[in-house]
Amino acid sequence: MVGNMDEKRTGILRGVGITRSFGRHSALAGVNVEVEAGRCLAIIGGSGSGKSTLVRILLGLDSPTSGSVDYRGLPVSGPRSAGYRALRRESGLVFQNPFASLDPRWTVGRSIAEPLAIGGGHSGDNSSDHAVSGRKNTDGWSARLGGLFGMGGRRRLSHDRLRGRAARALALTGLDPAEFLDRYPADLSGGQAQRVAIARAVVAEPNIIAADEPMSAIDVAARLQILDAFAAIREQRPNTALIIVSHDLGVVQHIADRILVLHEGLIEQEGTVAEVLGNPTSDYTRQLVAAAQW
Repeated sequence: MVGNMDEKRTGILRGVGITRSFGRHSALAGVNVEVEAGRCLAIIGGSGSGKSTLVRILLGLDSPTSGSVDYRGLPVSGPRSAGYRALRRESGLVFQNPFASLDPRWTVGRSIAEPLAIGGGHSGDNSSDHAVSGRKNTDGWSARLGGLFGMGGRRRLSHDRLRGRAARALALTGLDPAEFLDRYPADLSGGQAQRVAIARAVVAEPNIIAADEPMSAIDVAARLQILDAFAAIREQRPNTALIIVSHDLGVVQHIADRILVLHEGLIEQEGTVAEVLGNPTSDYTRQLVAAAQW
């Protein structure tokens, strides 16, 4: 398990009393949750338990029916709120199906660099960025993204800096930039595509990374590579928080620090990995643990 559980951490993203109703159906009912800097929170539960809804609300992609969310003490209450703007700049998303999240017309390098064009690197781009050797760019992605970046007063990134930032993020996931930057999604395996998606999520050095079932569309061997990629990210950026939604308790056991168990919109149990998996306190949690294939 990654993380030092004795080290005091700071809660940077909080949800208090979150409810979400869709007509007469209640997807979440008074959920309290805290995401701590430098730790991984795994949200587990069966289909329809409210996992993805909770993550969407925490990231400002959906609004709660009642309750509140704050990021670094700032309210996340709609696109105009200070918390929402900060959270969108400083978070990255990894989706379940990597091929659905990658534009088939774009090279790997262009896809990874896209967040730099949209929101810029909140780290300030103060690191050394060097172009990584590989085939010469031919699809014009750097020029287009470089043109977008710099709008709204942001400093324009050069071709080399865009490519360098994309290359470093890709290398962090264990893929060779010289080999993969100029490939297209059709040239990737499922595990490779998911690692490209992870590289795109981390390229702007976010404070929070959220991954919704990132292992479900790939084979067992590729899952180990994804786990290694997340471990490398957490080692290099130890204050980055990770939220992972997963039904695979074997994956959760190896990546998470804390687990939140959801069932029908309610929290069944919350605690450290050892507490939840080693001492399930509700029938539902015991069923999840018993059903897991380790």
